[in-house]
Amino acid sequence: MKIPEDTLNRFKALGYSEQDILNAYSQLENDSFSQFENEISNASKKQTPAQLSTMNSRITGDFLKLQLEVDDILERIQHILKNDIIEFDKEGNRVWKPNPNPEEIPLNDYGVHLIMSKLTTYINRDVLLSNLDDKTINKTLLEFGKLLAELIYYQAKKMGMDTDRKIQLYESLILQIVDLVYVTWRRAYGGQERATIGKTTQVNENILSHPDAQQSSKPSIFNPRRYFGGRL
Repeated sequence: MKIPEDTLNRFKALGYSEQDILNAYSQLENDSFSQFENEISNASKKQTPAQLSTMNSRITGDFLKLQLEVDDILERIQHILKNDIIEFDKEGNRVWKPNPNPEEIPLNDYGVHLIMSKLTTYINRDVLLSNLDDKTINKTLLEFGKLLAELIYYQAKKMGMDTDRKIQLYESLILQIVDLVYVTWRRAYGGQERATIGKTTQVNENILSHPDAQQSSKPSIFNPRRYFGGRL
């Protein structure tokens, strides 16, 4: 399955490299789209091949956007674990640089890899497409915070926390990671992320089914920003 050209160009315009997009898309191909297979199947029955191509392109873009966002969150956490420094290049783009002070790098490669391996269970596309309530979110994040704290506490030296200064970064490190996981899980509160994609899919179906109505409507109604809260 090939990435639609317009989808590829759209994410390139957002600053993602072609390799980033291909990697994310590869993950999508390896996973199941079961949550929306029925919706896509039902929507496709009444569409022409040209309309199907447009719809599939937009639906693929929605899922690809989610996967890229998940990758971005995990990448940001990895930089936090290394205590990398944010700098800006000549074009004003944000760039992560290695921290030049060894005492300010709390974890070694083993420590970073160990924590990242746990995080993929808590930050992934399936979580974003879940329907979670406050009780589930708070309980899970409390358990995750305890797991993370104990993981570092009992393996501190092995993970690279072998000086007083690095140990001082222990609490801050845990709070930053838990906060990022919490924000990610809140997006699944009440199935918000899932509903957003479902709404966009329905809007796309309506547009393709009633092209005349699309022409007579205001363009801003179909602006993706309207459905993704300005995140595009």
